[in-house]
Amino acid sequence: MLCEKCLDQLEFVGEISQEKLFTNSGLSQIFCAFRFDPVLQSVIHKWKYEGWTKLTPFLAGVMTKAVKSSEFDLIVPVPLHRVKKRDRGFNQSELLAKFIAEQTSISHVPNAIRRRRYTKTQTKLSARERMKNVSEAFVVVKPEILQNKTVLLIDDVLTTGSTIGECANVALSAGANRVLGVTIAIAK
Repeated sequence: MLCEKCLDQLEFVGEISQEKLFTNSGLSQIFCAFRFDPVLQSVIHKWKYEGWTKLTPFLAGVMTKAVKSSEFDLIVPVPLHRVKKRDRGFNQSELLAKFIAEQTSISHVPNAIRRRRYTKTQTKLSARERMKNVSEAFVVVKPEILQNKTVLLIDDVLTTGSTIGECANVALSAGANRVLGVTIAIAK
């Protein structure tokens, strides 16, 4: 897992203010487990790109702690495009959603939202470019699943909020009552 020294360097965050987002999203609340730093960057990189999926229970556990006082009916991961999922071998948000569902005993629906077009990686894009990149990139597969529900969206890192915000907007358009979001880290 992580050594004590590394764990001691991680800064727990919890709920963050909507003003931290650079996007007009339908998120009612947003939670982040940790502040992004070099130690966490290394952990997330190993987890996502080097197959260190054994870190998932730890990461999901801290995310569950971040949202512990919130109420929600359904857990939905931010989707990856099928090409990225095939190349990586998994959707990191799906893994987190599965573990969070187990820890909270709340159902998760891995395919409630689908990425309908391939988008380039957001890592090198400005806030405005990120919003444009994910605009209309998502669609709700079965709106009846989300109707009248409070949905918890799961993603890995919150930078501008463009991706999770766009997913929140399509969930609300499909009839969700409220949408919350939780990520491993906030990058600012």
